[in-house]
Amino acid sequence: MKSMLLQIMFAMKLMNFLIKNIDPNRVIRTSLSNAGSFIYSLQYTMDHFQDEDKVYFAEDDYIYTNNEASIIEEGLDLGEYPSGYDHPDKYINHSEGGELTRVLVSKSSHWKCTNSCCMTFATRVKTIKEDLSFFQKFLFG
Repeated sequence: MKSMLLQIMFAMKLMNFLIKNIDPNRVIRTSLSNAGSFIYSLQYTMDHFQDEDKVYFAEDDYIYTNNEASIIEEGLDLGEYPSGYDHPDKYINHSEGGELTRVLVSKSSHWKCTNSCCMTFATRVKTIKEDLSFFQKFLFG
C-alpha cells in the first residue's frame, strides 16, 4: 500500500511539473501500458509537432529537481537523447562487463554516454523520425 501511495504521489508530482513547464494542452495522460503509451506518444509526436520541436517522454516514477527543465535543455545541447536515468549497473568497470563511456559536463549537471536508458528522455521530433525504424524494431520485434 505504501509503495502504491508513493507511485501516485510521484505521478502527481510529475504531472504538476509538466503542466508548470509545458503548455497543459500539450500534456496527454493515458491509461495504456508503458510500451503502449510510448508507441502512442511516438506517433502523436510525429503527427502533431514540428521537426525542430523538443519533446520529453516521461515515465511516472522519476523524481525531479526544481531546475530539471533547464537541465534537460542543457542535455539537448550535448546529445540527441538526454535522460535523467541512472542506475548502479552503469558504474560497473568495463573490464567486468560494464559499458565503455565518457562523461560530459554542462552548466548544471554531468552527463554520461550510455548504451541504454528507460523510456524517459528528451529529443527533437526530427530525431524520432530519423530513428523510427530503430524504435519499431525494438518495440514490435
